[in-house]
Amino acid sequence: YPNPLSERVDGKQFTFATSGNPPVTLNVKIYTLAGELVDTAVSQTGASQLVWDFSGRVIASGLYLAVVETTDAMGGMQRQIKKLAIFH
Repeated sequence: YPNPLSERVDGKQFTFATSGNPPVTLNVKIYTLAGELVDTAVSQTGASQLVWDFSGRVIASGLYLAVVETTDAMGGMQRQIKKLAIFH
């Protein structure tokens, strides 16, 4: 199943990827450490990765939490929490 989930940073983008067999839907919610929702991103059905692009946006340097949910075609869901560090 979509494990391990990995992330890659490229400039002002985080790429979340899963090694699971599509069709998989990735749903990512980014939160501050205070629990405030910063952004939400949802992949196309059948995607094995999702790019969160925050270029052109005001995102403060600091630590964030990404709640990553993967849903397969049978409706099975897994949730992981990842730490993100953004420094300008």
